[in-house]
This record gives sequence, C-alpha cells and structure tokens, in this order.
Amino acid sequence: MISKLYFALFSTFQVTTVPSPPVINVTPPQAIAPAKNLMIHYTAESAKCSDGTLDLSAFMDSSVALNVIRQNTLLQEVEIAFRIDETGRALGIARSSTDQYSASIADIAPVVAAARFNPGKARFGCTVKYVSRASEIPEASLNAAFEYLTFPNMGRQQAVFDRVKPENSTCFNGAPAVLTRSYPDFSKVPATPGRNDWSMTQFDINASGKPVNVRTVGGTGNNDLDRASRDAVARSKFAKEATKGCLYPYWRVAGTVAAPASPEDDAFRPEHANCPKEIEWATQNPATYPDRFRKRYIEGWAVIVFDVAPWGSTGNVRIAAAEPAAEFGIAAKQVVEVRKVKNAGQGYTGCVERVRFRMSKPKTEEAGEETKPF
Repeated sequence: MISKLYFALFSTFQVTTVPSPPVINVTPPQAIAPAKNLMIHYTAESAKCSDGTLDLSAFMDSSVALNVIRQNTLLQEVEIAFRIDETGRALGIARSSTDQYSASIADIAPVVAAARFNPGKARFGCTVKYVSRASEIPEASLNAAFEYLTFPNMGRQQAVFDRVKPENSTCFNGAPAVLTRSYPDFSKVPATPGRNDWSMTQFDINASGKPVNVRTVGGTGNNDLDRASRDAVARSKFAKEATKGCLYPYWRVAGTVAAPASPEDDAFRPEHANCPKEIEWATQNPATYPDRFRKRYIEGWAVIVFDVAPWGSTGNVRIAAAEPAAEFGIAAKQVVEVRKVKNAGQGYTGCVERVRFRMSKPKTEEAGEETKPF
C-alpha cells in the first residue's frame, strides 16, 4: 500500500528544467595605443596635369613639425589640386583629399604656391600627392632635427637636443659665456621665395675663447647663408674656457611670393547689382592672414560678393575668386561676414569687396634671427 502511494505521488511530480543562461562573448576593448612624439614632414610623391606629368623637383618638402601621434593613427596622403598659368606659377590651389588631420599638420598648400614651372603654355587639371615621412625623435635625420630646433612648433624638447648633440660634446653641459655674438649681414644673403633658409654651424672653442673647427653640418643648402654663418661664428668671442661640440643656427626669412594679377572688380559685379562701387564700412575688422602662407611670405587676394541689409549687416556672402589658394578666400569671407556698412539706406545687392593679403617688408635686423644656442 505504501509502495503504491509512493508511486502515485512521484509519478505525478514534474521536474521543470531551468534553461542555462546564454553564453555572451565579450570582446575586450581595443587597447589604446600609447601616444608618441613623431617628427613629421611631407614630400611630393607624384604630380601630373591633364596633359602629362610634372617635374617633382619643383616641389619643396613641407616644414618639419613635431606632433603627438598614437601608434594606430594613420597619416594619410594629401592631394592638392591646382592649375599652372603661362608664367609657370601654380594658381587655384585647393586641397582635393578629404583627410582633414594630415592636411592640418602640414603647410603643403603654401609649398605648392611657391613652386615654379617652365613658362609657356597654361596647364590645367593638375594635382600633386604628398606623403608623410614620420619617425620617432631618436631615429629622425639630423637635418630634420636641426630644422625643428630652429623652427619649433612644440617648444625645444630635450629629446631633440639629445638627437643633435655631437659625440663627446661638452658644450651641452652649459651654454658657454658669450662675450661677442656676431651676425651675418642678412641683406647680402639671397632669399629663397617661399622658404625660410637656415644653416647649422658646429664649432669648438679654444682656451682663448676663439671658435675653431668651424663647419656647416646642416641647412637648406643656401651656400651664401652657410658661408655667412660660418664667418659670423668665427668672429664671435666666448669666455676663455675650452669647449667642444657647440652648435648654433642662423636663419634668413623667405623671399616674398607676390600675389598674382587680378581682374577688375567689375568682372565680378552681378548684372542687376544696385550696390555703390565704393561703400563706407562702419566697422573695419582686419582680415586674418592665413598663418601658413604668412610664414612662407606668400601674398594673395580674394574677391567677395555680398548683399547688405538696411541696418548695415552683410549677408549672402560668397567667394567670387581667390588666388593663389582657396585659403585666402576663406579668410576674406570670414571678415566680410562680420563687418557692417555705414548708411546702408534700403540695403544693397551685389556688392564687391577685394581683400588683399600683403607681407610687410622686413627691417634689416629682421631679415634673419638668432635662436637659442645649443
């Protein structure tokens, strides 16, 4: 009887099985690559126009810069589009590649503006492709490290000094006391249009404080500046303490690349414009010179077309033309957008404003500059 009851109870009992939880595969987050200071410059890899290739020797390298880059950050190539006029200069320069990061760390567009080609026939549909050359500081070329110390963008970092320090140098232990620092006559050193020339001189100092073993160890290849720099170092005087392995740079500012000729304003005036040819501005906000072009002494201009509201504010502002590069148009448009016109009446349409970007002529003492001795 008991066995039957036992069977009846347990024969009606159902065991519910709880399903196992699903297996979730968790992918570990991608490791963030450590940031490194890389010395970077860009060189022209290929160039062509619609009617054939271009001589790569016409294109200078971009300036050397130090940038914080993560190991998994790709530095893309930068492509610049332009045309060449009958005189052999590049115009209509604009970035055609979409990589914003790589283009923002290099002065490639100004380099293209400084290029010169054989005069004669105008050429169209031209492009040049620049690729990055990046290296960690200890592996960087001496010339790249010298250039960076002459024109630093992140301060003169100790790692770069360590890279350029001559073997067995005692000059880096503490700068030798300077009694007389001589300088080249920069007005007699020919300037290179669109490029700041520099020369690095290495020397020792004898027990009498006179520089000896003076020699050029790096630079842009301006022979006149190299000779003038060596002569200036040789004429300098230091404290009477023997020292060896000293370095000192001199640099000469770039020659000005003048803006190309521009059409008359009437060429850009809309057909039904009612704007006076001469308008009076209530505010005179100066345009900001595109910095990368300013550093290479490249001039330009832009023509801006716009309308004016009755209260004087500008509107419908657009770039009608800009040379030698699109960046001049962007800078000019920004300044016209914030200006106001005096006595605007009922407002105007089709106003034309030309904005010129001109470099001031450097004084003699500004033609070159000393930098911190090493």
